[in-house]
Amino acid sequence: MIKEKISKRKAVILFKPSGTIAIGGELTAIQRKFYDGFLYIGKQQLEENINRKWFEVKLRDLKSLLNTKEQNKNNKYFKEQIRKLNKIEVEYNILEKDKMIEGFFNLITEGKFITDKETGEVVIKYNLPNMVKDSLLKNNKQALFAQINLAIKKNLKHKYSLILYDLIKDYENVEIPEITIGQFRKLFGIENKYKLFQDIRKYVLIPAVTEINNNPDIEFKVDISLKKQGSKYTHIKFIKTIKDKQIKENSNIDLDKFLNKLPEQLRSLISIKKTINKYLNQPERVKRNIDYFLKKYQNNQIEKPATYLILAIEKDYALKTFEEEQQKKVKEIEQRQRQEKEKKLKEQLRKEKDELLREAEERFNSLTEQEKEKFFKKFNKGMFNFSPEIKKDIIVGELFYQICTEKQIDPEKFTVLNT
Repeated sequence: MIKEKISKRKAVILFKPSGTIAIGGELTAIQRKFYDGFLYIGKQQLEENINRKWFEVKLRDLKSLLNTKEQNKNNKYFKEQIRKLNKIEVEYNILEKDKMIEGFFNLITEGKFITDKETGEVVIKYNLPNMVKDSLLKNNKQALFAQINLAIKKNLKHKYSLILYDLIKDYENVEIPEITIGQFRKLFGIENKYKLFQDIRKYVLIPAVTEINNNPDIEFKVDISLKKQGSKYTHIKFIKTIKDKQIKENSNIDLDKFLNKLPEQLRSLISIKKTINKYLNQPERVKRNIDYFLKKYQNNQIEKPATYLILAIEKDYALKTFEEEQQKKVKEIEQRQRQEKEKKLKEQLRKEKDELLREAEERFNSLTEQEKEKFFKKFNKGMFNFSPEIKKDIIVGELFYQICTEKQIDPEKFTVLNT
């Protein structure tokens, strides 16, 4: 069923319940893709029969959700991956977005393999937790879904890319919330891995973001914003932007456009043509490494240009520069966010201070002239003579501090308005 749909059209949409996206647990890329298949088939078969107790799918249909390299395993291996879906207990709805699914339970509750003795075809019969099944029902108005394109996920290699893709799609029409590093670790299945944040950046964030951003079939790109408290990262935010037309055009860029950027003596080399052609589906990778090569070539820093260019593209020499640019963008975004936050804070403080000053003014107006004079003398102690306007300002100011004390408000927080 899935195999036929993928072969007939580019988009195969799984309406995936939000609570099954924000799950915590260490799953392989294959397990995640198979789980998508189980949800897809489950939803299709529930629409045919709402009272269905078991779902069925052919193993070869599930394998159609995997890229070519992932399919190079025997059936014993795939059966073991499926068994683990029944054994692995995960926490659902980590980000508390779903209204129906929450708690700890397994991904599939029951399962068995049925092998046709004549053909050797393997059919999987399985069941899903009741909360998940209820969310898959077509007429359930409480269910929250993300529209996940299984044809796109088929070609994502990194398991962290699969998680990131689902997360972005789950917040397709709204801003993705800032999440704590603890939530992030749960969501990406790294609670017990990568103690140093630099390792998280290297092995989780950069591979996932790079693969998402370089995929020509994905309509958005992702940036990262990090929040620190002292030397420790406390929060992370994924920022989605839609790719512009130029990026989409680049996905169809042909070999000649890349070759024409190179020195003439390199354009006709078959080894270079083969290398560029190999990575045409990653135009940003090819472009950044050609640009990286040309800078060094023009500065006479390369002894063997053809060999260097091939290695640059194969090993992605320019990735470090790309990462630095990404980090620079992140810092710029963080700075803008800090400025916005400071601006909002000042606006709030200004409103609060104005309200307190109005209250102080009302108290001043309620005082008799004698009370005003007595109040002022207590403050001034007869040392200086002031005009009535200045006297009023001094009294209102003292009343302002008096009100702050009564309401247990620290007046020092308003000093930020002077910066």
